[in-house]
Amino acid sequence: MKSRVTWLRSGDRNTKFFHAVTKNRRAHNRIKSLLDEDGKEKFSDAELGKVAEQYFKLLFSTEDVGVELEEWNQISPVITVKQNDALLEPVTREVVRKAVFEINPHKCPGPDGMNSHFFQQFWDTCADDVTSLVQRFFQNGVMEEGINCTNICLIPKVLNAKKMCEYRPISLCNVSYKIISKVMARRMKNILPSVISETQAAFMEGRLISDNILIAHELLHALSSDNKCDHEHIAIKTDISKAYDRYQMLKRAEEAGKISGLRVARRAPTISHLLFVDDSMLYCKSSEEELEAVNQILKRYSLASGQRINFQKSSIYFGKHITKRRREEIKAKLGIENTGGKGFYLGVPESFGGPNVSLLSYLNENMEQRVQGWQTKFLSLAGKDVLLKAVAMALPTYTMACFLIPKTICKQIVSIMVDFWWRSNKESRGMHWKSWDKLCTSKNCGGLGFRDLEAYNLALLGKQLWRIITNKSSLLARVYKSRYFKKSEVLNAPLGYRPSYAWRSLHVAQKLIQQGARMVIGNGKSTKIWQDYWIGKQPATKVQSMVLGENLGREAISEDLRVSELIDQSGRAWNEDRLGESSQKRSSNKLDA
Repeated sequence: MKSRVTWLRSGDRNTKFFHAVTKNRRAHNRIKSLLDEDGKEKFSDAELGKVAEQYFKLLFSTEDVGVELEEWNQISPVITVKQNDALLEPVTREVVRKAVFEINPHKCPGPDGMNSHFFQQFWDTCADDVTSLVQRFFQNGVMEEGINCTNICLIPKVLNAKKMCEYRPISLCNVSYKIISKVMARRMKNILPSVISETQAAFMEGRLISDNILIAHELLHALSSDNKCDHEHIAIKTDISKAYDRYQMLKRAEEAGKISGLRVARRAPTISHLLFVDDSMLYCKSSEEELEAVNQILKRYSLASGQRINFQKSSIYFGKHITKRRREEIKAKLGIENTGGKGFYLGVPESFGGPNVSLLSYLNENMEQRVQGWQTKFLSLAGKDVLLKAVAMALPTYTMACFLIPKTICKQIVSIMVDFWWRSNKESRGMHWKSWDKLCTSKNCGGLGFRDLEAYNLALLGKQLWRIITNKSSLLARVYKSRYFKKSEVLNAPLGYRPSYAWRSLHVAQKLIQQGARMVIGNGKSTKIWQDYWIGKQPATKVQSMVLGENLGREAISEDLRVSELIDQSGRAWNEDRLGESSQKRSSNKLDA
């Protein structure tokens, strides 16, 4: 579709709206001029082509890369024989077929001029040829000429982009190339979690970008509030491509004691780095020795890989009590001038040190900018319905998955959507015939099924909390447990002393999970009688005689008492005598029921 509107499935079809969108896209995407290396502005198509060609030649030209560095030679293999055998298994026709049908059929074609819809539609005809092509590549490792050719699409990173570095190149590949890469990706999918560090969350099944966001937020909060680390620790945010390749060097430096890393609590895991594609966070002490170690790691990585750090985009987040003079010395040592804390990390604010409404105001700005681009005169209510549900209400979802959005922000976002829904043109607000609350009810109840943003935010935070409950060995769960619920479970965790905004947000969702969560008893050894929710909407309560005895100075009943002690030796029935001694009558009645 020329308008590139892939979210519209019903409502307005083939109307003026599509033609208006197409016209606007063409005007917006047209590259009118570019600056060459000397800063001269070029306008003609031929000159623009030469500027782009020169830029990519310089970008991808071979450098003198020190591939024989000692660190590379000392890296031991991590792929086992069994894993290697799985990677080398013969490619069958069924494997190729699955790869073909997993590719989006409506994406832009590459130089071959076809998308995967053609291959899916005529699979019975072309199956043998496609399978043979893929099998030949996996057998001899040689890709046939032309298959890896691509068309490069330039996406502007900023408004009014003039320089080539202000465009993001996107490769439009041939379908054959996509099929081969899809087969390879499916094979590596099960092996990568055991190969790639848990501090790297990009493109890994079971790991989310939100893990890195929440962990980084907790570490930066510790730098500004924890007396144990705010005197000497710093965080360095770097901008570099292929940042995940640095893991082995960082790991070796940490094991050798050259970098200390950062912990949010005494028993918390020590974290020296968080990596997500080209956004990286490094944590260390501000001592001369550790700063020199970081410098050497970055320098040797650049020599070995050919990649370069963009120091203009990098920044340093300092511990709260590091002096101003020392901060300037650290900046000079690392060659980084920017101070962190006021920017963004992985699309959300780095730190919540100020008013939350102000920090999250970009959500309103994004919503208003998007809605203003929609021309209401071309849309019916059905078209507006689809736009709001598929596009507008999805904009704040990313931030909502990690942080509780203030009610003020939610109301402002709703106000923007309400005005768009009721107005017939840009000059009029329109008559608001129904309240937004009525429109948010389900269609079965007379509403239109729009999301209640506050309830949706709470549900997303509850989902994040549930991931911590069900994946206790994850880095995120271990960081939070060491900081906020060392001796209990996340559902019983208190808010704690000077908590981060991320934990405050997750803590709000506690009651939501408690309403529907129940412990699976099993043998009862992992279920705490007085703390876990295992017999209803609250933990078991002690009988009055036990409470009275404790008040009179008798030996207190252990708070760590497990349900296994209430089960008889057969493991199939409750120990009635022990049960009566340990819990109130109403609790026992629930068990009997």
